[in-house]
This record gives sequence, structure tokens and C-alpha cells, in this order.
Amino acid sequence: MTSVTARAAPTIHRGGLAPWQRRRAAELLASHLDGSIRLATLARECGLSVSHFARSFRQSFGTSAHRYLMRQRVEKSKELLTRSHRPLSEVALDAGFADQAAFSRTFKAMVGSSPGQWRRQAEHLGGLAVPPESRSTRSTKLISWRLPPAP
Repeated sequence: MTSVTARAAPTIHRGGLAPWQRRRAAELLASHLDGSIRLATLARECGLSVSHFARSFRQSFGTSAHRYLMRQRVEKSKELLTRSHRPLSEVALDAGFADQAAFSRTFKAMVGSSPGQWRRQAEHLGGLAVPPESRSTRSTKLISWRLPPAP
């Protein structure tokens, strides 16, 4: 007697990047937030021509590679803004922006408020996710009313 084993049909990817290509592109962009990677390099790493890669990237991620990179930079800057009181110029450089002006312009266009305003709102809504001793004196005084009195 012969047993019949059901097999799942292989997944066919029509348009867009294959899962391994999506992962590779996302990894490369995450490790090059400063923009030091070219579209041609991303395409070559995924085994595609530049035009095919650009089209497939847009279909897979719903946006262009450049816009995806900008979103990743803004998300990284939000993390930095909520975890420290470093100057905006340092946050801008660490998030991959060329300077504070480019950072502020892009952040406001994508988020709707300037980085400084966003940081103040985040502090007001829930405080920073860093211990009080690592905050500046000014900020500690502003949020000290939330801390319970020391015994």
C-alpha cells in the first residue's frame, strides 16, 4: 500500500522581493543609516538590476528605498531622543543625518513636530527612559514632582 503525503505548495513570489532579499535589504539599510550605501550596492546584494530592485523594493515595502531609509533614521532619532538628553546635533549625526538642519526638517515633515517639541512632549507624557542621575539638572527639576519623596 502506498501512502500519499500532502505537500505544501511552494510559495511563489510575484513581484516584490523574496523574503531573503527583504531581510538583506533591511539589514544593509539598518547598518548604513548614514546613507553610505548606494542603490546599486543594495541591488547587487539582492542579485537584481538597479531598476528591478527599486521597483521590487517599492512593491515589498510600500515605499522607495530612500524614503524607507529616512523613516528608519527618524525612528532611530526618536529612540535617541527618549533615551538621552544629548544635544539635537549629536542625535542628528547618530541617526545618520548630515546635520541638525536636515534632521529637523525631515523629522518635522515626517512626524509633524520639531525634534525638540517631540522630546518635550515625550517627557511630559511619560518621562525619559533613562535614570534620573544621567539626565541634565534642568530636566531632573522639571520632572522631580513625579518622583516619590525619599524615605
